Amino acid sequence: MSVFQLSKREQILKWREFRLEISKMNEIDQINSVVNYWSKAPTITFAIDWFERQFPTPWEIINEGYYDLNYIAFLMKETLTNSGWDESRIKMCYIKTKENDYEGMVLIIDNKYLLNYSYMEVLNYDDYKDTFRFLRIDNEISGDK
Repeated sequence: MSVFQLSKREQILKWREFRLEISKMNEIDQINSVVNYWSKAPTITFAIDWFERQFPTPWEIINEGYYDLNYIAFLMKETLTNSGWDESRIKMCYIKTKENDYEGMVLIIDNKYLLNYSYMEVLNYDDYKDTFRFLRIDNEISGDK
């Protein structure tokens, strides 16, 4: 049974167990596990406007049960930081590709790994960085919409 089929209380408890479990892994295994965990969340088209300055807490999002790809990126970041990662290593960015064929929230870890750009994949950030226009980096929102 998927974690996301459990009650909201059980989902929050399972998320806590997951964070404790991955904190014992090496970093690349942690990243892959986080991508895999959140890839199973049922997604909807739109839950939050990326322009919002403050997202709800991860506990509020899990309790609501509405996940879009922007929330998934945020929850990946929260999973890592709540598992012991230094927040300064992870940038949450809202991007558009220069060709305008993709728009959404991604994570960039150590300017090396790219998460939430391709389903269930951890990509090399260097392979993609020149194709992005950054509209938001963490809480800094660009005027270019």
